[in-house]
Amino acid sequence: MDIQTGLLGLYTLKKRLVSQSLLESELPLPDGRDVSDTLLCTATVAVTETEAAAGRVRVAGRVELQLVCRAMSGDTYAFQAASSFTHTIDCEAAEEGMTVEARAQVLECAAKPDGLRLRLSAILEIVAAVTAPVTTPFITDITGGAIEIQRANVSAKRHTVCGETTVRVREELPAENIVRILLESGAAEVSAMRYAGTATCEVEGMLHLSALAEDEAGAFNALSFEVPFTAALDAPYVEQSWATAEVEQMALRAADLSFGVADIDATLRVRVFGVEEQEYAVVLDAYDAASAIQCERTRVDRLICSGAARQVFEGQENVLIPKELPDAACAVYASCMPVVTGLCDQGGQLMADVMLLTSVIYRCEEGVLHGFTEDIPVQILFDTPYAPGAEVSVNMLCCAISGSGRTLKLNYTLSGLAVLFSAEPAVFASEITSGGEPCPHAGVLVYLADAGETLWDIGKRFSVPVSALSAWNAGLSEPLAEGQAVVLIK
Repeated sequence: MDIQTGLLGLYTLKKRLVSQSLLESELPLPDGRDVSDTLLCTATVAVTETEAAAGRVRVAGRVELQLVCRAMSGDTYAFQAASSFTHTIDCEAAEEGMTVEARAQVLECAAKPDGLRLRLSAILEIVAAVTAPVTTPFITDITGGAIEIQRANVSAKRHTVCGETTVRVREELPAENIVRILLESGAAEVSAMRYAGTATCEVEGMLHLSALAEDEAGAFNALSFEVPFTAALDAPYVEQSWATAEVEQMALRAADLSFGVADIDATLRVRVFGVEEQEYAVVLDAYDAASAIQCERTRVDRLICSGAARQVFEGQENVLIPKELPDAACAVYASCMPVVTGLCDQGGQLMADVMLLTSVIYRCEEGVLHGFTEDIPVQILFDTPYAPGAEVSVNMLCCAISGSGRTLKLNYTLSGLAVLFSAEPAVFASEITSGGEPCPHAGVLVYLADAGETLWDIGKRFSVPVSALSAWNAGLSEPLAEGQAVVLIK
């Protein structure tokens, strides 16, 4: 008897971690500026590095901040700042060399004035998945002898980056009477992808821009733009694939008033992902009708990626001005940070609970700008079956605030991406050794099956070939019903 073994290219989820990190730092103001009040503080966070070590996981990243402040003189100005973070999470299952995939989101963010600087206080939530290849060698084939073998094909499905590229977007955008851009933000969304041949992917999408601008009369206004982009990149064709686009760098500048335009210069990173699938022939179980052997079987919870689902969600919410602030003469600007707070099963479909951390700037009747924040819960229903292991991320494509008085109206568009994972248990044959107890029964037997049993189960129990059982019990359908009579001869 010759036994072949091999590694199957399976991966298992060792641990899924959720941890919070407090980020505190000092933010220097632009040269010559002081601060009396913070009107708006919004942030985006990106993970730049992950590492697994014995008993711990390290995640590092960067928080990008946009701030609108009022100086002690009453002047309003805006600027951007950044703060780095490193967070370590205890994880008994982690070992050096394991793979860590992590994302981070901002749960709270505030910048308190302190004379010539701001004190940043932010709470980050970090979600990390620690995965590792299955290193147990499984039996792939057995040859020789009269051994009974139960075989199967098992598939390994992993998500992988098929290709990536950067795209530069440079355009002139209409901006009548605008003298300067105080702050800008952008998000990119993929609208279509197609393959040209088997190795080139073409991606189309839209860059959504929003900005707070000052006009020649000194008033602040919100601007919004949509700029299309295309990208062609080397990426082999796979049946299940999806693309993402992220803004890496962006600058929006107002040109001379006589031109009436603003210049956008942005760099986008476009990536194509796919499900990499491989099939392996394995032995599930084995026994020998002529002699006693022991077949050791090992269970593994293999991590399976079944693709991704994208959903664009548009909504509208009323936002109430806090009672300690005056009425609004007009709304000026709004910014929203989406936070995924949980997943649930909604009628068999995947639903994400999301909190919109919303910051609003408005102008009162006296012409003074005021700012406040409000957390708005929303739900995004994906057009895909519920997957408890899904990794969901949500981006704000655009939001706009309007209205006056005590209630303002917020309109927004969200883009959600769910990468669908599941942990599927499987039991494979990992070792065969001689020995064990031979079947004590002999003669002509009638066995009454348990519900769900198969001829393989009975053949292994009584050391009888499956082919013989099939011949003696023609017409039986599997799985067997409870109490089904099965004739066997020993």
